[in-house]
Amino acid sequence: MEISKSAIAVAISATFLFGCDFDVGEDSSGGGSEPTTPTSEVIGPLWNFEDASGASTQAIGLPNVYVFDGTNLKYYDDDATPNTYEIKLTPYTDDAEAGEITFTYYDEAGTGSEVSGTYTVDNGVFTVDTASEGVLIGADDTSNADIKAAVDAANADAGFNNYVQIIDTSDTDTGELRLKLADNDFEPITSGKVTVDLVYQEDEDSIGDANSKNAYISLYASGTSTTNLHGEIALEAGKIKYRDNNKALVEIVGTYEEGEDLSIEANWDDGVFNFKVNDVEHSYTANEIPENAPVEIVAIRLGDNGSTNNYEVLADNLKVYSNDSGSEALIFEDNFDSYSVGTILNSKPYNNNSSEAVVVGNTPEEPADPVDPPAPGEITDNFDSYTIGTQIDAANSDYIVNQVDGSTNNIASISDVVAKSGSNSLYLEDNNGNNIDTGTKPVVSRYFKGGAASSGSVSTSVYIPADGYVKSSYLFLGTSESASSSARFTEIAFGSSEVKFRNQSGSQKALANYEQDTWVDVTVAWVDTAITVTINGEEFTSYVDSEVEYDLVAENDTGAPTLFAVYNGDGKTTGTYTYFDDLDSELF
Repeated sequence: MEISKSAIAVAISATFLFGCDFDVGEDSSGGGSEPTTPTSEVIGPLWNFEDASGASTQAIGLPNVYVFDGTNLKYYDDDATPNTYEIKLTPYTDDAEAGEITFTYYDEAGTGSEVSGTYTVDNGVFTVDTASEGVLIGADDTSNADIKAAVDAANADAGFNNYVQIIDTSDTDTGELRLKLADNDFEPITSGKVTVDLVYQEDEDSIGDANSKNAYISLYASGTSTTNLHGEIALEAGKIKYRDNNKALVEIVGTYEEGEDLSIEANWDDGVFNFKVNDVEHSYTANEIPENAPVEIVAIRLGDNGSTNNYEVLADNLKVYSNDSGSEALIFEDNFDSYSVGTILNSKPYNNNSSEAVVVGNTPEEPADPVDPPAPGEITDNFDSYTIGTQIDAANSDYIVNQVDGSTNNIASISDVVAKSGSNSLYLEDNNGNNIDTGTKPVVSRYFKGGAASSGSVSTSVYIPADGYVKSSYLFLGTSESASSSARFTEIAFGSSEVKFRNQSGSQKALANYEQDTWVDVTVAWVDTAITVTINGEEFTSYVDSEVEYDLVAENDTGAPTLFAVYNGDGKTTGTYTYFDDLDSELF
């Protein structure tokens, strides 16, 4: 299922870290009221099955990746638009103790099928032994900044946004999300930084007592007593405070509002602790630090052990940095999108003393079956049934090529580099220029079955690569296999940034802007000489020139078109290349 693009309903901003307002003793702040649930090692990472080394095998774009969240599999592919992921969501089953998994695997054509097998996860490599696909090997690409950024963008665009909710409804424990560095094989951090997005507000659904308790962001050294704090930020009824070495909460100049998006940053070093809550900043003096030692635990906390309350902390985008190597390095981050809604965060990467910290958000709970790419025949041609590299007229005799033969370097063939749907597209390259006395450009045409058509429509998708733009690319309606201007009925031209219409005098007039490296959907419809052009769903029946509006009228009113053609470049330059996909018309 392709997730529909919708605005996220909940906005979260930055913050982090709670502590406790009492001395709870060595490593005793919070007991983890929920039982620890085993977490499968497949959950969370961005698994790339294309290349176990983590490198993409694609010439253009990013590798397609899989993210398992404990309930659903999110498959991210950029087949339609390189570097821009779309998401397919399917349920899966994982028996972590038995090491058995069943999930939807997508082949090179983008077709999903269910696979089952035993698996292992070892040193960032996910190996699945399946009966149908053999051994699948996935690499953890979480550290690839480009992939992660594209995944985050796709989640935001699709409406995915999970975060952690921390509440305190137990009178024997504190609400807490605890990250213990040693649990994740990290060394204590002498010099570092924590950032987090946070909202602290009343919880309308709470079963806790109607009272406000503090929220804390706490950085602990050798234990989790208040005496072990390297520093702590406290949020209390609109006031911002910090914990000093006398265990006292000291108010600073500056306030916040309950329900406000807070962006929080804390920095520490030997003898140093300073923090920001939005624009409010404060620094400890060296003698105020309770335990001046490397940080071992980061905790976001709410309330206390002796009572309950009806407030909540919503946290997102938790990041931990270390400067101990000599430069700032991000060692841990979590935006909580890799978990299913309802996941209790009391197992790795978080500590089992976490309590009442649960993933919430708007991940769909009942995904439908994935929609496979359209099969050949659902539209006139998506070029998926042809062999890669085959010249289009050899692949399908309905197509006619012009100026694409042994005497030129022009290309008109099947490609799998990019595709709007499925895996293939039609690739045209104008690479002749002045290589022969009369330079040529490649043209691919297809006749209408019923001959000249006084009315009708043709649609296709066009991809103009930034690296492939030298001259324009064209959609031609007329009566000439070479796309001759003298036989042109009407034409659409893709310039460097504009889609243009060829008017009745043969001049190109701008209709809309477009972006290179992006698929653009175009439909050209006509009734007699009246033209309608639809670009990415926006319909045009006129253009504006010098503040005057003109109807779209065909250039050639002497005869109806008999064919549709695509071409690019000119007779003088080389290097223009273009992709076309999803050609469709009832006239073919």
